[in-house]
Amino acid sequence: ILPGMTANVKVVLNSYEALAVPISSLAKLKNRTVVYVKHKNKVETHTVITGAKSKDRKYIEIVRGLSRGDVVLLEK
Repeated sequence: ILPGMTANVKVVLNSYEALAVPISSLAKLKNRTVVYVKHKNKVETHTVITGAKSKDRKYIEIVRGLSRGDVVLLEK
């Protein structure tokens, strides 16, 4: 850029892809945070570690305990 020239820029902070689930799918079980996952017509309990919440506070990042493609149940 030379003197007298202008530029438009967009600065994005803290933007990344993450695995997230609805907050309503979380449950507490013996001091653990868990979600219920459907696997081969059975319901499994997965202990999860959570991270950041979405701006609208409807979703929460899952740092550990789920994989992409897992089917998380909203109700047990």
